[in-house]
This record gives sequence, C-alpha cells and structure tokens, in this order.
Amino acid sequence: MKLRINQHNKIGSSFYSKRYAPWQIETYISFCDKVDARSFEKYLKSSSGKAFMRKRLISNQFKEALARFNNGRSNKVSETK
Repeated sequence: MKLRINQHNKIGSSFYSKRYAPWQIETYISFCDKVDARSFEKYLKSSSGKAFMRKRLISNQFKEALARFNNGRSNKVSETK
C-alpha cells in the first residue's frame, strides 16, 4: 500500500495522478481472498457501489476539501453531505 501511494505521489507519474497529488489514504479495506477483493472493487465501480462509497467510505472532511478544490462547482461526492 505504501509503495502504491508513493507511486501516485511521485513526480512524473501518470498524468491523472500527478494533477491531484499529494494523495492520502482515506479508507483502507483488506481482504483475505483476492476474488472477494476484486468483487468488492467491481461493486464500488457500479452505481450502487458509488453511492455506498460516497455515503460510508468518504469522510466529510474530504467532501469539503473536494468542494473547495472544485471552486464550488457541483459534484456527486460533495452533494451527499
């Protein structure tokens, strides 16, 4: 996990990652079974999984920071306060 976050924060990494660096861990979930981990990741990318993530996994502090970053523009993460 530390290696992956360092890769995202490294200057010269992918275009998307470096635009929003520095990244911090907001939520960490561990699975014993790789199949379960992939299944949960796939669920989080679905519409109901995105709603679950916004409601249960993302802190209010992060939502407020994102709203400031977006200069008050509406976005789905900050609308779920």
